[in-house]
Amino acid sequence: MAFETPHPLIIPDSVVSLLRDARFEEALAELRRLGLPALQAVRMVHEVTGISLNESKRLVHLSEAWRDSRADRDEFNSELAEAVEQLVDDLEAGRKPGDA
Repeated sequence: MAFETPHPLIIPDSVVSLLRDARFEEALAELRRLGLPALQAVRMVHEVTGISLNESKRLVHLSEAWRDSRADRDEFNSELAEAVEQLVDDLEAGRKPGDA
């Protein structure tokens, strides 16, 4: 099943060539430089290379090109995990969420 959007992405042939040659870091750096969001980069890697969406996501999110967003995402996930842990602790102790 093809992933369709009303506005197809236009990616330079040079980036498509890099992806087809499995030169992922170079291709992803160029996609980031062009301002492509990570989600669209995942889609582009998947469509051009035919690798799974899961593997495409892994390649993009672990790439040097998206390193800064990965750090932000990791920090957010850590803070979220702490908040969930605190909520569970409060509920198990019979406290209502938000009570001091």
